[in-house]
Amino acid sequence: MIVAGLGCFVGLAGGLWGSIGGGAVGVGIGAASGLWASSCGSFDMSKKILLWDEEISQGGVIASNTNTAEAV
Repeated sequence: MIVAGLGCFVGLAGGLWGSIGGGAVGVGIGAASGLWASSCGSFDMSKKILLWDEEISQGGVIASNTNTAEAV
């Protein structure tokens, strides 16, 4: 999603540069910021998955869903 945000920024800024000049940079940043911000959730979830993997590998806890964990 970070790469998609970069492509969105470049495409909009380049496409609108002839029409609105420097304001195209603002349009590109504004449009791409949603993609960049939403990609942060993926990094947070990957940290949780790595934690669960470590716990399961040690045999101590099995995560039943995203909110709770049951001791074995």
